[in-house]
Amino acid sequence: MCWLVPRSASPSRGSVARATGECRREGTGYASRGEPSMTLLHEGPISSVEPGEPVVRNGDEIYVASPLLGRSRELELLHRLLTVARRRLVTVTGPVGVGKSSLALAALHALPHHRGTIAVRDLALTAPGRTAGTLRELLPGPWGPDARAVLLDNCDLAVAEVAAAATELLTADPELTVICTSRVPLDIHSEYVLPLVGLSPGPDGDAVRLFRESVSPYYRPVFDDPATLQSVSDICEQLERLPLGIERAAEAFGPLQLEDILRRVRVDRLGDYSRLRTLPERHRSVARALRWGDSALTSEERELARRLSVFESAIDMGLACRVSGVSREQTQRGLAALVHKSLLTSTARDGDGHEFTMPHPVRHHFRRCLGAAPRLQAALRQEHAAAVQALLERACAALRDARWTPQDPVRARALTTLRGRLPDLLTLIRFLQHLGAYGEELRLLLLLEEPALRHGLTSDQTLLAAYAGRLETLAQWAADGGADAASGASAFRVVARWAMTRGDHARAEGALAQSAALSAPEGSGMAEPGLAALRAELARRTGDPHGARQAALAGLRACGGPAEAAPLRRTWALSLAGRAAEAAERMLVEADAELEGASVDPAVRAGVRTALARVRRQLGRPAEAHEAAGAALALLLPWPAPEETADALEAIALVSATAPPGESADVARVLAVARAVRRRHGLAAGADSVQVEQARVRLGEAAEPECEELCAEGIRAALRLLPPPAGGLREPVAGSPGVDGPVIPGEARSLTPRQFQIAQLVSEGMTNRQIARELAISEWTVVNHLRQVMRKLDCPSRMHVARVLRCWSA
Repeated sequence: MCWLVPRSASPSRGSVARATGECRREGTGYASRGEPSMTLLHEGPISSVEPGEPVVRNGDEIYVASPLLGRSRELELLHRLLTVARRRLVTVTGPVGVGKSSLALAALHALPHHRGTIAVRDLALTAPGRTAGTLRELLPGPWGPDARAVLLDNCDLAVAEVAAAATELLTADPELTVICTSRVPLDIHSEYVLPLVGLSPGPDGDAVRLFRESVSPYYRPVFDDPATLQSVSDICEQLERLPLGIERAAEAFGPLQLEDILRRVRVDRLGDYSRLRTLPERHRSVARALRWGDSALTSEERELARRLSVFESAIDMGLACRVSGVSREQTQRGLAALVHKSLLTSTARDGDGHEFTMPHPVRHHFRRCLGAAPRLQAALRQEHAAAVQALLERACAALRDARWTPQDPVRARALTTLRGRLPDLLTLIRFLQHLGAYGEELRLLLLLEEPALRHGLTSDQTLLAAYAGRLETLAQWAADGGADAASGASAFRVVARWAMTRGDHARAEGALAQSAALSAPEGSGMAEPGLAALRAELARRTGDPHGARQAALAGLRACGGPAEAAPLRRTWALSLAGRAAEAAERMLVEADAELEGASVDPAVRAGVRTALARVRRQLGRPAEAHEAAGAALALLLPWPAPEETADALEAIALVSATAPPGESADVARVLAVARAVRRRHGLAAGADSVQVEQARVRLGEAAEPECEELCAEGIRAALRLLPPPAGGLREPVAGSPGVDGPVIPGEARSLTPRQFQIAQLVSEGMTNRQIARELAISEWTVVNHLRQVMRKLDCPSRMHVARVLRCWSA
């Protein structure tokens, strides 16, 4: 039998040398222990086989492994299992194309204590029903006393036979080591299961490195641009960072551009661009590898996988039961079997069971299978739409009803849910478009306004532009009589708000005019506070302070409370600041005082305080301006809003722009974060753009950070790194007068509000993952905060942090 690795030039999947004649490797001969010489069947590098190293054989075939890319930790673990722990049976598992065979082969070549032949059997090449007979050949005798290791590769289709044969082999030879590769463990006594996942992510990760290595050398020089590397990273993410899929996609580069590859990968229409003639059929794509392994599934497992493929994101038990068509108990067993066979991944949810995720290539495979049953497919799409719609409505209702306090986890959980289900939400919107249910689509898009535009549900500007464009189309459809006028007016206001933040004032003005016409056809639309606030702000931004004051005054006459009045007062004060700054300051102070104790979006109050900082800076009172800007940032820390965060960061930086030379780097860093926030979220320059650019020139450029929680990182940088100006201004912290957030005892004043919040949750016994879900931040951000907490409190461990917090509480 012949064992051949499909992409021998790629360092992630191993290489094979075939013992058929003379060795041809740039004149380097090979002779070891009397073995025959080799002809190399590939162009890529092959690790040399020194005398005394193990000889990996499959009949007359000799295997020589290339260096693995991005598997050093897994290789070290497997090596330790075989040499230090002396594990005699290890099964390497994982999804198709993850590189199980390559890792096992590399581990065998790294075994220094073996001084005999290592036998290899590729069971994918074994005829059905002949597995047991093939494996009996490996019993002591034919290989002699020198055989000390066996690799049973691609055991997926004959797990039961392999389990029996492995047990027989281990019993017959106490010195034998057996390594198996399979999507499914053997489930026998003393087996150690080593699961593999995709390569490391990001533009600097191993997945991108593998893509670059797998591209034809004629095209590699173009992979130096950061934007290009990010595009490659996006392709690798779509392929779940599986080496087989990455190699096949890389081979398509040249005939196809990266954008074309990404588009085709998303719909699983890449095609076969492999250049290797010796490539086995099952390795020409992940889809073909999945088809090869289909026979290992039962009919019930295959049917459940088909049904689950309608979901784009994680699936909980409730959603799975909704589409499975069988009982809850049968669904639970089916999910466990699919996880066991590496077709689903399982993630624990805090106190609420598990979530199951189907990798993109697996989902595409079973969707093709589902396409063979059009009626079932249509019914499942309807069920999917109903389930996602119910989830969206629950999450948006939670956002609407939750309190704006860090202690209330409801809002954070709702935002986390929506972020995790965003692909399913997009599928739902497309499904409603396909059905022509424009009224329902308009209603759902309006529900998404707060998470999408106010809380940074996504930073994908193309997606947000498509959202605004679709909303504008549906608003016009409503204006033409397709739906009620109120929905159309609301949609036009959302479009106007989005266009205004992007600096598209003409589009915003047109949308506001249409909203006014739909709100009050008789011309009284200016009395509606929300519309009036938008028109006043647009007038101020376009240089019409008189029009801004007039619009704000008309809106204030119809306001029903301080939350509605605050944006109007802010705009009025800013339009007045040029000629009556003291009056503008009094107006802003009154607006802030009226919001005290009210359950209002922190971004509204932060906008008032940032405006107050600008006015006080204009009046020549930097200490008070610094305090107001810091108070705004403290409000935004738990609930960052991109535009308000950028404004507040620039305000505090401008107040501190005259800092001593040793501190100017911190100010420059805050300005860099503010610019990064504006770029990531597509925001237009702020009102102080001229002064901001002058400060950047004076202070020097700082590198823009790359951070998942960019807004929160910028706020922490401003609160933590910027020193107070002369006069000893105290940094605003949560718990201070006029600042929402947890009350921090005096002993913990060195902690930022977020750090104290995380310390509290640690004292309650929560893990980092649970804290991340609770606060809707990344687990890595929690780890960084906890390190700072332990440093500031001089605690060597999280247990000591918990003890300190409990002492403070007592």
